[in-house]
Amino acid sequence: MAYENIFQGRLVLFNTTEKKSEKSPDMNGSVEFLLSDAAALADWLVQQEGADNYAGDKVIKIPVSAWSRESKKGTSFLSGSVSVAVPQEEGDKSEYPF
Repeated sequence: MAYENIFQGRLVLFNTTEKKSEKSPDMNGSVEFLLSDAAALADWLVQQEGADNYAGDKVIKIPVSAWSRESKKGTSFLSGSVSVAVPQEEGDKSEYPF
């Protein structure tokens, strides 16, 4: 069965260079979605029933994948993707010429 991404984003996290306190994050960065994917993301979010997290709160989980990378300047960071894939609808086979 083939799958199709209904929206996709990119994430990047860099090591924090100056921590202001013990509670400051070790890494910071952003997640980017194309503006054209915003409607698909919103539609998908409101259709979710949610799941319980470790604290018993209802949450929506979005799959994330990340890879360790190094910039051209030698800075370590995590690069990743955020996406949801759904099964592609099977087309009517009579549409194919073979």
